[in-house]
Amino acid sequence: MLRTAGNPNVGDLFPWLRWMDLQGMTKEFEALRDKQQLLMREIVEDHKKAREKSDKRLVSSASMDFTDILLSLEGEDKLSDWSIMATVNDLFLASTDAPLTLVEWVIIELIRHPEAMAKLQKELDDVVCNSRALRETDFSKTPFMIAVVKETLRLHPPFPLLLPRMNEKQTTLHGYDIPKNTTVFVNVYSIGHDKRNWEKANEFIPERFLSSNMNFNGNDSNYMPFDVGRRQCVAVNMGLLMTNRVLGSLVHAFEWLPESGKTTEDIDTENTYSLVLKPKHPLVCRAVPRKRHQP
Repeated sequence: MLRTAGNPNVGDLFPWLRWMDLQGMTKEFEALRDKQQLLMREIVEDHKKAREKSDKRLVSSASMDFTDILLSLEGEDKLSDWSIMATVNDLFLASTDAPLTLVEWVIIELIRHPEAMAKLQKELDDVVCNSRALRETDFSKTPFMIAVVKETLRLHPPFPLLLPRMNEKQTTLHGYDIPKNTTVFVNVYSIGHDKRNWEKANEFIPERFLSSNMNFNGNDSNYMPFDVGRRQCVAVNMGLLMTNRVLGSLVHAFEWLPESGKTTEDIDTENTYSLVLKPKHPLVCRAVPRKRHQP
């Protein structure tokens, strides 16, 4: 679905041709929609049956999953099955492909910058040592890992163009007249590489975020990788938890090196521009188990 959604559509550029579906995208989306709805319907029905049987996982909110919680809403907050299916599907799409792509970008940048890799590994060693696996409660003690993720999101935002918006009235922005009801795309990729806002904008420098109050919620117009306000990605927290857990575990357990016969300079950062910003060349590297110090 993400790949299809990222393809240029003639019908979007020339609306009077949309009915012809020249590229077959509408037909493809309808087929994908049917598969999606079948999967989501099965998930919702399985959870409904569990509720009817008083499944033991429903004893407390701590053991309920996201779909259970949505089904448990009552009164004005009660959601229809279609709303639940759409919300669960949004989480599936937003919290799977993008975090995995982000982890790949982080590993690429860390291989290209061994000093940052060593600094992150030392931080993880100090927090986790070799006695256990990384936990979510450890993230508050790993500011450099959070800074590495933030810097990677600045350079390689998963969604280079945020969700489309429409302005409610005619306005002027930097000398450009924007008519009412114009569809507007915010280019966060360009914002993150703007030399007027970022020192050494094209360089990977996680330390810039260690003393910054910029967060993932878009509190600064120069940094909003997940959009802001009501259009913000619904899976931000879930996606970041997945990213930090996977990234921290991989970096803590392994040394990441270029493939045999290659150097760090051979690891490139070329992009493929689509709905999700992916590396043009998939990362090929070596993972060597680390010898970590004991607590």
